[in-house]
Amino acid sequence: MTLDQPLRPHSTLGRSLGPPATAPGSCAPPARATLASRLPQTPDAASLGGRVVVIAYEVLLGLRTVQQLARWVSPGVLGEIHRRQQLLASSRGPEAPAARRRLAHQSVRLIRVVTCPVNPTVAEVSAVISIGCRSHAAAARVEYHRGRLRVGVLILG
Repeated sequence: MTLDQPLRPHSTLGRSLGPPATAPGSCAPPARATLASRLPQTPDAASLGGRVVVIAYEVLLGLRTVQQLARWVSPGVLGEIHRRQQLLASSRGPEAPAARRRLAHQSVRLIRVVTCPVNPTVAEVSAVISIGCRSHAAAARVEYHRGRLRVGVLILG
């Protein structure tokens, strides 16, 4: 390498930084332009991720039914939430109705949602919620499935 050559960034690892070069006069259509313009620029992924996280915690607390999430999550996520709900319900024992009445006064509040687009059709959402005086974190992977958004992965902390 000589001093006359321009420096190339070493972090690209063989990938070009700009759009692929095309011959002058040729016109290549962009792939999936409609989905690429919708997901990162709209707050739909953040609002869906935040709503699903809040509803999932309400399901685990026994304030909602698991079927209220069926439209917005994948079958795997729905099954996992249902399994966790059954485990929590069996561990509560006979005092469950009284505990549910106490929890009804402590609403699940969404504190913050951060969205990070992964690719044109997928975004990862992290959320912080508050239940009473405790805070919890959650992460969701929001993706397009058959033309609409749904949560494919949900991690509750």
